[in-house]
Amino acid sequence: MILGIDGADAVLRNNTGTGSYGRTVIDAISEFSPNTRMFVYTPEVDDRGSITPILAHPNTHIKQPAGVVNQWMWQHMGGVVRDARRHHIEVFHGVSGGLPLRLGRKDDIAGVVTIHDLAFLHYPSHFTFKERMMKKIITRHSCKAAHTVIAISESIKNDLVEHFGVDAEKVRVIYPVCDKRFAEPVLEADCEAVRQRYRLPKRYLLMLASMHSYKNPLIVMRALKRITDKNIHVVMVGRRTEYYESVVRRYCAHRDMAEQLVHVSRAHAADMPALYAMAQAVVVPSHYEGFGLPVVEAQNCGIPVIAARGTSLEEAAGEGAIFVDPNNVDDMVQAITTVTTDEARREQLIALGKENVARFSREEMANELMEIYRAARHEVRKRKQRH
Repeated sequence: MILGIDGADAVLRNNTGTGSYGRTVIDAISEFSPNTRMFVYTPEVDDRGSITPILAHPNTHIKQPAGVVNQWMWQHMGGVVRDARRHHIEVFHGVSGGLPLRLGRKDDIAGVVTIHDLAFLHYPSHFTFKERMMKKIITRHSCKAAHTVIAISESIKNDLVEHFGVDAEKVRVIYPVCDKRFAEPVLEADCEAVRQRYRLPKRYLLMLASMHSYKNPLIVMRALKRITDKNIHVVMVGRRTEYYESVVRRYCAHRDMAEQLVHVSRAHAADMPALYAMAQAVVVPSHYEGFGLPVVEAQNCGIPVIAARGTSLEEAAGEGAIFVDPNNVDDMVQAITTVTTDEARREQLIALGKENVARFSREEMANELMEIYRAARHEVRKRKQRH
């Protein structure tokens, strides 16, 4: 099979869920279906550690647009589709949440799309009008054009059926898995090098997210203010936003907590396991998540998890987390106190987390994806025979 992958996020977006998902799909297909040739399409290459494992696969080829072009137009309109035809692509997988707008349901290339996040439906005020319109157009088109729509959680599937009228039979839930590096031991020397590189404190809670209000970073700082141990810090990894600057940082500055908040805009992909391994806990207090990959990454690393109740995070974490009401500071204070002082409970959470991540198999994900790809290719071939 010749498979096309929308690789922009996999190559360029180091610490995002869609970037991690794309790299994991490429890695798993390469390992468990080595006869599949993959062409990974990206408008540019920015080597911050993301592209290195992709290039290591002998059956994977990075493809960029020839010459100077509008990157968005190439990625979402006709350019990448023309290149895919030139490379004889049979199935194109939009791993980052969309298919090119020029790829249709009756095209000679079969489309498969993975939908990760529909926050623009639930929290529209966090997106500009233009962003909301484009996300709606791309999501609606992709669900219509795709042979199969992959949802990363039951929550996402339900939203697609309810808000976009997608046939439930067309949507398949396949949970994401994390990079295999997260399950490997992290050397003490590597941890110390990462600590120095990002100037990390000795004891910290880790939060990975773009700093929007629905990601709920403020509750972590409000809880930390009420904890007497001032040696506990919060390390937030993710894109700075106006909300982060005007609300979260200002809150900390006005309460003499500025030194307890450490921000890392972009971390090298290879450094992520060490960032997890040194944390007291990973905190995911979001009001909304498509799935919550940091939960699974933390559990693979043997780190306790604090997660918001009433979201898809419960699908991701199983019983391996302390669940809190995302609006209740008392809940968060108690959870942080538990993971930082109660060693028996920490060990229990770590053990439950290890049990939970056994559900997420890279080989099983690769096999399910290949089954979908083959069915999509078969449909295109039948259509060609009829014509």
